[in-house]
Amino acid sequence: MPQKERCYATFSGDLAPALMVLDAEVEIAGAGGVRRIPVRDLYDRTGDGIRRLTLAPGELLVAVHLPPTARQFRASYLKLRIRPSFDFPELGVAVAARTDGDRVEELRLALGGLETYPRRFDELTAPMAGQRWSEERIRALA
Repeated sequence: MPQKERCYATFSGDLAPALMVLDAEVEIAGAGGVRRIPVRDLYDRTGDGIRRLTLAPGELLVAVHLPPTARQFRASYLKLRIRPSFDFPELGVAVAARTDGDRVEELRLALGGLETYPRRFDELTAPMAGQRWSEERIRALA
């Protein structure tokens, strides 16, 4: 961000957006015990660029859990990067869809590389529920 006193870095991980669209949860252990939270709640969304995770001091992520419903979705992750070899994503896109024939039952989208945290965009994909796939609808989402 030009003319700012702080340097901000966009989120550059590949796995988090993919786990988000599958509604994965993480298991966190610490002095206070063990807890489970959705992957989307693991990342700090204040955007200050300083604190990345919502973990308390001394907590560790010890497991990732996919819900049984994840099997109902077809999912994909693609990333746009400058170099074809190993590189951080300029944009990471995760999509998961549950369909019935040519009708969308549920569509999920998560992006990385845009903000300081990965973000799921349910407000954009919710209108697709119950709709038939079409080039026009896909372009409207893009």
